[in-house]
Amino acid sequence: VFIKPGLRGADFDITVRNSSQLKQEFSVHTAIRSVKDKSLLFNGTGLKGVALAPGEEKTFYYFVKNVRPKLWTPATPNLYDFSFSLNGANNNIIDDTAVCSGFKTFVVKNGYFYLNGKPYWLRGADQTAMPLAPNDTALADKFTKLMHDGNMQVTRTHTVPYTATWMDAADKYGVGVSYEGTWPWLMLDNSPIPDRKLLAIWADEFCDLIKKYRNHPSMMIWTMNNEMKFYNGDHD
Repeated sequence: VFIKPGLRGADFDITVRNSSQLKQEFSVHTAIRSVKDKSLLFNGTGLKGVALAPGEEKTFYYFVKNVRPKLWTPATPNLYDFSFSLNGANNNIIDDTAVCSGFKTFVVKNGYFYLNGKPYWLRGADQTAMPLAPNDTALADKFTKLMHDGNMQVTRTHTVPYTATWMDAADKYGVGVSYEGTWPWLMLDNSPIPDRKLLAIWADEFCDLIKKYRNHPSMMIWTMNNEMKFYNGDHD
């Protein structure tokens, strides 16, 4: 599931694969519920009467609009549980999944960053404690809350990609993330540019990270690398 939120709704890309030997017909039901108070923001069928042939995989697109969610910002990290179920012809559930996410837009316009339609200045620091304990939920929660409460409301995952544990903490406590990918020193200074096959592996790894973490509302910027100097490979 890829959630593309707006301020009054969201677009959804849902990729479904029919792993059975029979044609499958189904509808997609969507429910959106506040994590904080469990109130229901939306509950309804997004897609009806769709089908997949045996072994077929397809991405379906639909949207929810005209809702009034509480928006996610570092100051107000409002989260929602997005639940999706594939319902068969008899309304039986064939499969389901859930994603914790939020409603937020972050764009560049006229030389400024805009968070939820308003100019936003990035204030924060990098070099967090994540590399010391990448899967320690207690440390991630405590450290991220300390950052937020100290008015460091944006961080850069400097030279080390954040894990799901730390991304979840950023979502929950309100710290925006500039996400730095793998191989951080790939193009550092006078280092030779790697073979194209290695560059392809690096690009694939980064695309996998994007797909894994793109639904986190704390995600603000994708940092391609650290101090890359592609121009060292130019003949002039």
